[in-house]
Amino acid sequence: MRNPILIKGLVFPSRGILKDAVKQYGRINRVVTKQIKNDKLRVKVVCVPSCPWTLWASKLNPKDPMDGSWQIKALVNHHKCGKENYRVRWVLAEGILWWNLLATIRVDANDCIYPVAFVAVESENKQSWFWFLELLQRDLEIDNSYNIYFMSDKQNVL
Repeated sequence: MRNPILIKGLVFPSRGILKDAVKQYGRINRVVTKQIKNDKLRVKVVCVPSCPWTLWASKLNPKDPMDGSWQIKALVNHHKCGKENYRVRWVLAEGILWWNLLATIRVDANDCIYPVAFVAVESENKQSWFWFLELLQRDLEIDNSYNIYFMSDKQNVL
């Protein structure tokens, strides 16, 4: 599934396809999903602890061992996780590992460097950098950029 739209009542031919759809949903929507319950009859998937997004699915016909279809029984399809998802695990990069990584770092009071934001893009070019910087400006709520300095590794793209 390229862009799965998860809705209550949606039926999947197998548990594996359901799990793949939820994983792809997390990649596309840039959220962390975690399976809390995963047994022969039920699957429960949640977002980060402070986010209400939850998906419950179960086997459609548990008495028929030949029927492997699964259905979404309940879905709270609302995210409140926002900036907490900066901690998105590298597991979400599965399938896009060949992409370039754009990053913004910061130096704290102890002269330690830590990442502020990062993104995987198809290629490192002006369009990708402009997109990344627009997202960074929106997320960090930057109105006045006069006090912001950029350091480059002297590549031609920035």
